[in-house]
Amino acid sequence: MSRYQSIKELFNESSCSHNADTEKKVTCERLSPGTMIGGCSFEGAIQALLPFKNAAHLIHSPSTCPQVTYLFQDAPSSIFTTQMDAHDLIFGGEDKLSSSITYIYTHIHPDVIFIYLTCVSSLIGEDIERIINTQQETLGIPIILINAAGFMGGVPFGARIAGVTLMQQLMGQKEPFDALAYDINLIGFNASLNEMNAYKTLLESIGFRIHWMFGGGEDVEQTQKAHCAKLNVLIGAKPMGSLARKMKEAWDIPWVEVSFYGRHATSDAIRSIVETFADGKLTRISEQFIAREEKSLNQALESCRTVLKDKVALLDLKGKYSWQFIPMLKELNVRIAATAIYQCTQDDSEKVFELLKGQGMVIRDSYEELEEIIDEEAVDILLCDVHHYHAAAASKIAFMEVSPVLQTSFIGYAGVLSFAHELIQTLEDPFFTTVFQKAPWE
Repeated sequence: MSRYQSIKELFNESSCSHNADTEKKVTCERLSPGTMIGGCSFEGAIQALLPFKNAAHLIHSPSTCPQVTYLFQDAPSSIFTTQMDAHDLIFGGEDKLSSSITYIYTHIHPDVIFIYLTCVSSLIGEDIERIINTQQETLGIPIILINAAGFMGGVPFGARIAGVTLMQQLMGQKEPFDALAYDINLIGFNASLNEMNAYKTLLESIGFRIHWMFGGGEDVEQTQKAHCAKLNVLIGAKPMGSLARKMKEAWDIPWVEVSFYGRHATSDAIRSIVETFADGKLTRISEQFIAREEKSLNQALESCRTVLKDKVALLDLKGKYSWQFIPMLKELNVRIAATAIYQCTQDDSEKVFELLKGQGMVIRDSYEELEEIIDEEAVDILLCDVHHYHAAAASKIAFMEVSPVLQTSFIGYAGVLSFAHELIQTLEDPFFTTVFQKAPWE
């Protein structure tokens, strides 16, 4: 993607539910005060591309922007910054950018270098494309400009830019030697490597081969061949709808969007993928697999359901996690008091309403409201991310942290059982009763 080409198009993604009504002309990114609290588009772009193997990420910015990568220290990539200063703002940082590219190639020999424009570097008028073209010819490796300045939008929009840029500059450049009939691409976002590998293992056990896995340690060569898959499977990756749609337009690759959180969701996901191939043998194998796994899971969950019956949970999670845990909690007989949606896209919010079916409140405002609901609904446990456990601590109830950074997998049938065991372990953890008990002088 060139500096400005196609950016406007990405603000109007036709696959989003709110664009189904063409008369309303609703854009995907409605920027308003406070939009960036949950992260900017630069953060979304680098978060989407950090899983790349043997890649270098050069952030053309002051030293502050790279701080958003501190949660992804285990990524199989190297992160650099040009550390722009006042002199660069006045006279330009082109020389610094060029020398940084040379330094990176000399010292770590990456397969690809991603260069990220940020708010500062996108506004001072540098000829970044000239530098990239010159260095690409000299070094002989792909150097890809990611035009995702923070002011363009939130995290999902940055991920959308990253996916489409990848398609336009890397895909379709090589052909595989051994294409198979059941080759599929797995496309994820904000998922741990552990999660992506769990998806891979589950689908391979049915008979699929994972041709390319975006968000799960992909490399340059795999990405260049991604256009030869028979199906794109989006897993909790709504921002990647633009990527899937454009791959459909360019190479006629169909795509489905599924979730593997919960027993019913997993079975539905497998059936959705299998139906695309219209293969009788594959259908029989998948149905036998589903029946076997569901029976085994039901037997394993009997004791867990007894322990968790009548427990009450509250969800304060962002994005896809706001709804992915609802089916599993219902499966375990846990009542959902409320679910927060103030950090969600419109599509995620609609999914919450669809899954709750009127059973449980929806929190639209900030987390200040959580403590009141915890007291009124006698909540036993709060499911939250690393930043939002304060309400549980203030109300003296157990909390369970959910984050892709923790590398915890609750995927598929085995994931439901793992989730049940962790939920029980958290509720029975003596840590909470010890810490929250009254002091001797109270």
